[in-house]
Amino acid sequence: MKTKSYQPLFNFTNAYRRFDRRSLLPVFQPGTIAVIGATEKKDSVGRTVLWNLISHPFGGTVFPVNPNRSSVLGVKSFPSVTAIGEKIDLAVIVTPAAAVPEIIEECVNQQVGAAVIISSGFRESGEEGMAREQAILQCAHQGNMRILGPNCFGLMMPYSGLNVSIGRGMVRPGNVGFLSQSGAISAAMLDWGIREQVGFSAFVSMGNMSDVDWSDLIYYLGDDPHTHSIVIYLQSIGHARSFLSAAREIAISKPIVVLTGRENESVGRRLPVIDSSIAGLVTPKTVLHAVFRRSGVLPVNQLVDLFAMAEILSKQPQTRGRRLTVVSNAWGPAEQAVEWLQKDGGQVATLSPETIEGLKNVLPADWRPGNPVNILRDADAERYRKAVEVVLKEKESDGTLVILVPQAMANPTETAEQIKSFSRLQHKPFLVSWMGGHGTAEGKAILNRANIPTFPFPDTAAQVFNYMWKYSYNLQGLFETPELPADSGSTAPKRQKVARIIDAARQAGRTELTRQEALRIIAAYHLPVIPPKAAAKSCDIIFGVFPDPHFGPVLLFGAGGNQLRIYRDISLSLPPLTTTLARRMMEQTRIYQVLGSEEACLIGQIAELASLLVKFSHLVVEQRWIREIEINPLVVNPNGIGVKSLKIHLHAPDMTPEELPRLAIRPYPSQYRWDYEIRDMGTVKIRPIRPEDEPLMAKFHETLSDQSVYLRYFHPVALKQRVAHERLARICFIDYDREMLLVVERPDPNGGEGEIVAVGRLNKLRGVNDAEFAITISDNYQRCGLGTALLSKLVEIGRMEKVDRIVADILPENRGMIAVSEKVGFKMQMDYEEQVVKAVYDLRTK
Repeated sequence: MKTKSYQPLFNFTNAYRRFDRRSLLPVFQPGTIAVIGATEKKDSVGRTVLWNLISHPFGGTVFPVNPNRSSVLGVKSFPSVTAIGEKIDLAVIVTPAAAVPEIIEECVNQQVGAAVIISSGFRESGEEGMAREQAILQCAHQGNMRILGPNCFGLMMPYSGLNVSIGRGMVRPGNVGFLSQSGAISAAMLDWGIREQVGFSAFVSMGNMSDVDWSDLIYYLGDDPHTHSIVIYLQSIGHARSFLSAAREIAISKPIVVLTGRENESVGRRLPVIDSSIAGLVTPKTVLHAVFRRSGVLPVNQLVDLFAMAEILSKQPQTRGRRLTVVSNAWGPAEQAVEWLQKDGGQVATLSPETIEGLKNVLPADWRPGNPVNILRDADAERYRKAVEVVLKEKESDGTLVILVPQAMANPTETAEQIKSFSRLQHKPFLVSWMGGHGTAEGKAILNRANIPTFPFPDTAAQVFNYMWKYSYNLQGLFETPELPADSGSTAPKRQKVARIIDAARQAGRTELTRQEALRIIAAYHLPVIPPKAAAKSCDIIFGVFPDPHFGPVLLFGAGGNQLRIYRDISLSLPPLTTTLARRMMEQTRIYQVLGSEEACLIGQIAELASLLVKFSHLVVEQRWIREIEINPLVVNPNGIGVKSLKIHLHAPDMTPEELPRLAIRPYPSQYRWDYEIRDMGTVKIRPIRPEDEPLMAKFHETLSDQSVYLRYFHPVALKQRVAHERLARICFIDYDREMLLVVERPDPNGGEGEIVAVGRLNKLRGVNDAEFAITISDNYQRCGLGTALLSKLVEIGRMEKVDRIVADILPENRGMIAVSEKVGFKMQMDYEEQVVKAVYDLRTK
């Protein structure tokens, strides 16, 4: 192939990864700040904000703006932003609300990058305030300016020293990012964090969230190297799909903990359920918590839990399981911890013979082996140290809780000194409960300084540990490889048949289907319609779906029949489901424990129930005119599973497709599936990747040479690293709203398992309406047209998804991909600074 000579491309990097109105850099990394409304009036907002900025140097310049003063707090003042005469990155506005629209217009004219509006008097104050907020937002968007707020507490970035807030004090640096819509909660968290020596990587109050929203900040903190976890106080969800998209992407590597405010329409509300047993079983908060679990977010129930999780996430590693070891010098508090642990699903770790023997060597002869480990009331600091040292080596334990009651020989301060070093030696949580008041205060301070979280009561510590393992458990469920779907040939749903039944009912003006119509619909999705023969041990189950205006269809599973109203034993989730997610949904109910018990003889039906839940979720996703379904009861006994009672309601006939509640999680994009003829290969299938493809992806990576890997990733990546579950999970469990990954599957001519021979990714870039492509082809199938076919399909998808441009960096030596890109229509330029070829396809002009 002839080597091409590329002309230098000036400022290409800025054009390629440009910062447009989606950029948050002016908010978090400003070089110049104008404080509009700065004043010297004692205890005023304008004085507090200016003082916080100049007393915590952030490496930039502050310009007070006050038309009535020549200086404020000894800093030269200006009558307006225009009069400053320098480019301003960030405007901080603390004037009365009525003046803000005019100020925003001036800032836009001066090309200010962003504004933090601390002023109140907007949406929260009524219709006039709402109109004012909409006006400033429209003006800001026209000028590509970001808005944090209005009506917000402000923000702090402790690593840089930036303090744009009305807070009294500055949080210490740490690894927890804190986000809140409530100024009062922000102030409380600030005071608590300073007292408890909890550090933060970012501390942001969002106020009315008119522009900068959850997804913006979750993505920003997800990319921030200082942030290891994110804690959120949420009052309104905003754009549901963007929140879930951001949370699902970031939560896999950084824990996200959320506490919601009071139940109101802005947090999450349900559309009325029609003539259904589901009505009254769920609340907006239960729906919201189900949404969080589906996206890998950990919901907590109380403000104290949010504080506790902020502390433990900043100081301790995550747990991998639910088994806890408790060490205490008193039975009562230890038993209290165990009770709270087990009440919410946690388990007491079983100590190994080696651990029991080790404890016998360091504890008195009358010690009774077991967990909790009661080291007796006369335990001194030395006994605590030796006992804790032994139990920390227990491999069958996922965390340790040490309780001290100030009695007999106990010395809280000396004991804290003895055990503080254990925090640095552990890869699992190490919690303590130093009970008591003044007498234990010094010991608590010692432990806090050693990054060991302390709790006043053992039940609180046990509850926090339960939150920790639940987070890991939920996340594992989201990224656990499910079974292969049965969705081909005779097992595929009869989708067109169902559509005809629904269309006929809608044309007749009906919203309720007859029993026969409903049975035909669920039979078309291979759900059993005939109840099994009666049996002495039998369970009634409910399958249901109802609409939510924020999150679309919500699935329900639980104990049905007469038990539904009595026990309210249900769980919720969002469609679509995999077999793993279906089982996790079932595991949240008490009826699941009954199904799995030996007495019920129904354990063999659990896998079938999970499969039916998956099929049910596909029905819900694909037949969007269905509003509600209630299968109650679904009879389960040793003879089989079948429907006994069924209701299906449709959305109103006059409803438009645009008015249908939108799915919170985008389902599998089956429209992007093609059969494609490749020379020397015959027909291959090009389709989006599925979670079930992880084993095939592992085999695909085994076919790649070191050269192919280098050309794709720009550096060597070992096979062991490429096929690790944690990495492949990120590839196979993608968010189809954010990225599209196509695989080329070559069917086995003998009817066996096919193979993946090529992969093409189209990943939307943050902050711009561009997407980046990458293609990898098995060494055995290169130079036969796969690259051209894949890239052509990626461009087609980009056009369908309304992307502005598709871009890529290609190594100059990757001549094959350069040739393919040019063939498809990409413009190529050499970036000599980065030593890559830049490929750009502008969809706006083609």
